[in-house]
Amino acid sequence: MSSQIIPLLSSSDFIARPQWEPLPFAPLQLKSDAKILILKLSAIGDCLVVSPVARALRQRYPQAHIAWAVQSKARTVVEGNPNLDEVLVWSGGFGGALELAKQIRARKFDAVLDLQGAFKSAPIVALSGAKHRIVSSRGEPIAKRFANVIVPMPSPPPHASEQYLRVAMALDISADAERKLQMPLSQKERDFATEFLAQNGFDPSKKLIGLNLGAARPIKMWPAEKFADLGNIAHQNDVQTILFGGPTEVEIAQKVNDAMTQKPIFAAGKTSLKQLGALIERCNLMVSGDTGPMHISAGVGTPILALFGPTDPFRTGPVGNNNTVVMRDLPCRPCFQKPTCERFECLSELEAAEVWPIAVKMLS
Repeated sequence: MSSQIIPLLSSSDFIARPQWEPLPFAPLQLKSDAKILILKLSAIGDCLVVSPVARALRQRYPQAHIAWAVQSKARTVVEGNPNLDEVLVWSGGFGGALELAKQIRARKFDAVLDLQGAFKSAPIVALSGAKHRIVSSRGEPIAKRFANVIVPMPSPPPHASEQYLRVAMALDISADAERKLQMPLSQKERDFATEFLAQNGFDPSKKLIGLNLGAARPIKMWPAEKFADLGNIAHQNDVQTILFGGPTEVEIAQKVNDAMTQKPIFAAGKTSLKQLGALIERCNLMVSGDTGPMHISAGVGTPILALFGPTDPFRTGPVGNNNTVVMRDLPCRPCFQKPTCERFECLSELEAAEVWPIAVKMLS
């Protein structure tokens, strides 16, 4: 079935820098050696989207002690960030929250940016002992109850990256702060990528497209057979492909692999998050749904062809230049997984033959 496609040719189409209304209070002026905590516990993509906040705080307070509290499953996309002095890890559960709160309280932070703004961050904020506890007006009621600085957010809300920076404006960061995401990689991870590709038949004279097959929710996933179709078209045009996916997505990746006439490089389930980032960095293009590896691609500077269905790129689309979002022009979009939808034709009827010309344009 032919789709009516809405191609958003650049992130600038859906991540417009808002003309912010001034804050209804004077920005807080911290000491030059203040202690500042970013509280963003999860998820992988969200933590990457927050990374410009760490950079903006470091530029505003170069002598400050800047820490980040993160959930254990997302810690690797935060660790190694050059703008941080410390990473504190929440192991999960109420007991883990209490232990993390003890560590935070002992460090005597001057300010906590609660960018989670949710039930799981509320007890940590409540026990932090910080003088300034800052949250968005879009935070959950319990999160706002324990904050003493609430930053108003417009309706409809802007892109998530802009929302996080808006909250940080309470600490006097510049409204013109750099927006680029940051995924720290070491030479060790880049060496892994070089060796992995060499061992799996990579031809450096050809273009390489990454196909990220999974997502946290199945509703955000392009069907496996469509990925296989796209891979076959790529190989017919002398373009190589590499399959990405987490440990729980190996079966999907195998299905795609089996349906391809020329076998791709198979990386699903074989990498850590940072090794994944290093492999994505070597790609000329990443094709992905609305999920963490899409934001990893933005963090390492690889152009992204993002396939959106029920979610809204104006809130969660890829950050940066040279990205394209493709979605079908349906009156119900975005539905955010409306329970009455049974077919989810927004993704299930998006064809590889329609996606490929956009990929070619981006590769060229």
